[in-house]
Amino acid sequence: MNANGMARGYMAKNMNEERFLSHVTDCVRRKLIESNFNPEIIVNWETQSGCLIVFHVSSKIFSLKLTRDQVSNLKNNGPYLLDRMIWNQLIERGINIEQDHYLTNVFM
Repeated sequence: MNANGMARGYMAKNMNEERFLSHVTDCVRRKLIESNFNPEIIVNWETQSGCLIVFHVSSKIFSLKLTRDQVSNLKNNGPYLLDRMIWNQLIERGINIEQDHYLTNVFM
């Protein structure tokens, strides 16, 4: 998991929205696995304008719809803002994770 702020900033500025979202969801997935959850996260870019992310975590299933502009704005305004938005959705649904270096960067 990439918890290095400078490297993450470089990634946010140089990756397109699809690649960056894929990296972020991989980081979220790995953190959930480290915390003994058995997650399934599916990212489906439905059209050029947006994507649907489906989360199946600890017998809970929910989805999150994002436009390409939302992903772009989040990644351009902070390298961990997209992660924070996803983690806030997970926390609202009762998925609590022990704080570590990665989550400290996410919630700074």
